[in-house]
Amino acid sequence: MTPAPGADPADFWAEAESLTRALINQLDYFEALGVAGLPWKEWPEPVSSAPAPAAGTLAGLADLTRACRACPGAQAGPPPVPGRGGDRPLVVVVGPTPAMYEAAAGTLLTAMIEKGLKLGPEEYYLTSLIKCQPAEGQAPASGADQRCRPILQRELARLRPKLVLALGRKPGQQLCGLPEPLGALRTRSHTLPGLPGVWLRVTYGLEDMLASPEIKTAVWQDLKKIIPGLAKLRETSGDHAQ
Repeated sequence: MTPAPGADPADFWAEAESLTRALINQLDYFEALGVAGLPWKEWPEPVSSAPAPAAGTLAGLADLTRACRACPGAQAGPPPVPGRGGDRPLVVVVGPTPAMYEAAAGTLLTAMIEKGLKLGPEEYYLTSLIKCQPAEGQAPASGADQRCRPILQRELARLRPKLVLALGRKPGQQLCGLPEPLGALRTRSHTLPGLPGVWLRVTYGLEDMLASPEIKTAVWQDLKKIIPGLAKLRETSGDHAQ
């Protein structure tokens, strides 16, 4: 690693030192999460493919999430946002970013879950693929989903839900590890490798529904495919609720 021709050596080594410190901080954070190794392939592996030992408590994992400074979004903006909900949920809902909790999106999400799926507050848990909320009008930082993925792994390993509902193409692709379009992901159930007994369904994202209300009809059709299975899952979740 050497300075480019004509570059100021002082600037080069200052940048190199800054990058090294950032890398060390990120590795320390992954170590605190208990994750062995870092993702390296161009296309992400399924969310459960890397080691993900269960976190001791959700509160401890929430503290680690808030303390993360692994990417520019966490360093420059508000602290990352942990998931929220019941600690032994039947369903985990995964959206793209913490915007899923806010304003119209949050209201729509609650209606989908509590009125559509008829789940009580203790029966579901909400979380996001990316834990930092991008500034208004901006896309998430490049690679943020990869940096946040260990947290999502730990959440799912700790919660062990019966069903994961992904809202949008990106969460759906990341969770099942398939680079398929949203239309293809919505057509069937998926499994989550490493989490036996957990199945995944994918539907449209909240932003899509708010921008194009006619999509809600398709989302309702997706939810109707889930509802009959939830009753059966409740019957078999006695041990899960202990």
